[in-house]
Amino acid sequence: MTALDTKYRILYSISRVREEKAGGNKLGGSTMEWEMIVAIVIAVPFIVLPVSLVWYLNTTGIYAVVKDRIAKRSRSAQIRVRKA
Repeated sequence: MTALDTKYRILYSISRVREEKAGGNKLGGSTMEWEMIVAIVIAVPFIVLPVSLVWYLNTTGIYAVVKDRIAKRSRSAQIRVRKA
């Protein structure tokens, strides 16, 4: 065994000890407890639904304004054609 092998073994064992102290898994990240996952699953709809409602109201309002403007332009164009 060379000095380099010994160095890598020591570094590997140190990283394993740090990982175990941090509560990490074998992939290097920390594990998420089930309570946190349940909290996220419950909280996401409370955040997403109001945002999507506001988005829907904004887009339908913009659509109504654009539709009204197009109708108004066509009416004014028809009036100009009749006068000429």
